[in-house]
Amino acid sequence: MKPGRPADGKTARDRLDETYHAIVGFIERESFPPTVRQLGKLLGLSSSSSVKERLDALVRAGMIETVPGSPRAIILKEVAEPGGESVRGSAGASPGSAPNEYKGADHE
Repeated sequence: MKPGRPADGKTARDRLDETYHAIVGFIERESFPPTVRQLGKLLGLSSSSSVKERLDALVRAGMIETVPGSPRAIILKEVAEPGGESVRGSAGASPGSAPNEYKGADHE
């Protein structure tokens, strides 16, 4: 294991990608974004603060936007995948259009 790398061997970028794709997959299945608790379950994280840290990292990386106070308000931004392909959330907006917004009530 490399110094400074967590015991699970994942890099910060690995965690960003894992979290982003979990959100996209959830939206594709349910037609609305997950709550913090649901995202934690998908990622195998029991701490909501760990999930919020990952969401904050996605915001800082420009991969999503969130709306404070709204448990399901996540705006997926267009991101480049390795190999140069662009990926956006499931609503399939064309490149150059406004980001997809998914808002809904907290239904757990």
